[in-house]
Amino acid sequence: MSFMFGLVVLAVSALYLGLMFVTVRFAWRQGLASGCTRCKAFGYAALAALTVYLPVFWNHIPTLAVHRYNCAQDAGFTAYVEAQDWQAKNSEAVALVNQLPSREKEGAGQAVRTSDGFDRYTVFGGLLHADYRSVQVGWKGIPVWRSEQRISDAHTGETLAKAVDYSAGYGTTEDLRWWLRRSSCVTSRPTAVGEPVKPVEPRDILHLYKRNLWRDRS
Repeated sequence: MSFMFGLVVLAVSALYLGLMFVTVRFAWRQGLASGCTRCKAFGYAALAALTVYLPVFWNHIPTLAVHRYNCAQDAGFTAYVEAQDWQAKNSEAVALVNQLPSREKEGAGQAVRTSDGFDRYTVFGGLLHADYRSVQVGWKGIPVWRSEQRISDAHTGETLAKAVDYSAGYGTTEDLRWWLRRSSCVTSRPTAVGEPVKPVEPRDILHLYKRNLWRDRS
């Protein structure tokens, strides 16, 4: 967030809080002036606060709740095949690929859409498929996104590793609603309420898998 944008946010926030204060104070005084009890006047003030709050923040709490729930229930990294097992099973092919130039070895080429909606890249000298998919979850107006990345054996189709993560917020000019932004489950751990979310490994699952499951011996 740039300095100038920060100043704009600060100014708008100050104006918004000022409007909230004036509206609540007016409703409270009007309630008392009309002969209402303090309890009823408080109710009027609360309604006035909601009138100012909801048009801007109506989806704030639902978005955070959906994001936190999905992080706790579904997010995480899973390796279905351990590094040494996959490398041992494909030792000759891996040795040949590791002799290729880096660009040829790493090259992903153009993505191909799979039948289940993933963008698929052929990587590591044609030995692996790297798939990625991001879909919105929840209800309309609740901007929570589920991102899934997986690595599979290009020849057998076996899934070797998978990472699931959740983010929240908008990727457009609506980013001005910065309070909805949650980049991932890792950086959005609850600090006071609820159980901690399960950690998610780095988003580049291909890099993670290569780093953890084999070493470049070229």
